[in-house]
Amino acid sequence: MTWLKIALVIGSVISLMALLARYQRRYQPHPELVRKAMHVGSGLIALALPWLFAEAWPVVLLTVISSLGMFAVKYVRTLRNNLGVVTGSVVRNTIGEICFPLGAGLLFLLAHGELLLYSIPLLILTFADASAALIGVFYGVRRYTTDDGAKTLEGSLAFFQAAFLSTLVPLLLFTDVGRAETLMIALVMGILSMLLDATAWWGLDNFLIPILSFLALRVFVEVELSYLVVQFFLTVALILFVTFWRKRTTLNDSAVLATVVYGYLCWTLGGWRWMVPPLVLFLTYNVISPQDVERHARPYTVPVVLSVGAVGLFWLLLANALDRRSLFYFPYVLSFAAQLAMIGLARHRRAAPEDPAGRLLARYVLLGWGLLMIPFLIMASPAWQSLAYAAIALSCVGVAAILFSLSQSGPQGYRNLTERWVIQALSAALASILGLAAVPDFRQPFAFRERATVLLRRVGSLALSRNASVK
Repeated sequence: MTWLKIALVIGSVISLMALLARYQRRYQPHPELVRKAMHVGSGLIALALPWLFAEAWPVVLLTVISSLGMFAVKYVRTLRNNLGVVTGSVVRNTIGEICFPLGAGLLFLLAHGELLLYSIPLLILTFADASAALIGVFYGVRRYTTDDGAKTLEGSLAFFQAAFLSTLVPLLLFTDVGRAETLMIALVMGILSMLLDATAWWGLDNFLIPILSFLALRVFVEVELSYLVVQFFLTVALILFVTFWRKRTTLNDSAVLATVVYGYLCWTLGGWRWMVPPLVLFLTYNVISPQDVERHARPYTVPVVLSVGAVGLFWLLLANALDRRSLFYFPYVLSFAAQLAMIGLARHRRAAPEDPAGRLLARYVLLGWGLLMIPFLIMASPAWQSLAYAAIALSCVGVAAILFSLSQSGPQGYRNLTERWVIQALSAALASILGLAAVPDFRQPFAFRERATVLLRRVGSLALSRNASVK
């Protein structure tokens, strides 16, 4: 019976795709209309999976088959010229059709049979994404820049409205969550998922939206109303602030919105102190060094934001996983100090390559170190308020900046290239690792090993409890 259901699901997807391909060839509708019809149809099929399968393996199998099938439709010429007119009819560099089954499959595994935790994120992906695309294409007027071209304010508002309703209605009808809490959950879920849609590129929103919406929803349904109110006003305040500040940056609009998501994660996972270092970098990088691009040009994208914040995000997640925020806050700050120094150095070298390299290196090492370490020393506990840690930080930032400078010699140095941002991220990682290695608490191997063991035990007990709940 299970194999029959698997065949039914596969047959439904293929039949839907074949019908839409025939409709596209015969009536020549707008390509986005057919593409989103496939998107909605696939989402509705995926919504039925928990009612069709009690075990995980059929869904895993369907995920693999669907992803490989969509990959073949995208890249095998025969399939691309036939079924591919449905998903590939829009000229856009995207792997969204491959990410969709991957996101739905992983969501099924994470939900562990909890229907609302599975259904609400998938409803958001299915209807909010389609609403945003269609409203944006046919009625969008106010545009903002993204990594994939442009999106519209009208489309993003349509996404928010659909995501809000996709969360509000199921929670009201099928849970005991209070009405005020339900309203706040729906508002926050709508805003966060809208931000993910605005910042994702290459179609990665089809994977990120269901997974991150699931993680947020799982937390929100368990917390107090006051927490939800704080989350709502924090998110709105961040959006208003970066919207006001965006013209003072060199980030495109989707990258600016990505800083909102990053700031939200820092505040939620670490508290206000963990939001200070990225905020200092965001406010000062365009002030401490000369403009390296044309006036009002904003060439830097979401991947640039991710490369700058990746090391800090790693330390933030590790601090939460091991429950050692005080230990990992120092390398977290160091990563942003190193990034600020390297960004300032790169901007100045591009704007004025004739200036003395050694003097510029010293200048931006001191600026990056000072702008990040002074707030650190003010906010840190007395145990961290030491000139020794300040000296360690200065040395680490200097090492990172020197290595980065040496790697950027030549005509392509300091340019907005992928290689430059990767090297910059690795240099920041090195600075933070060197700083952490100098911390006495970290150099106590048995204490640190014990904390890692506790983390592994937590993960194991969580897995066992979930397996028991499924059984």
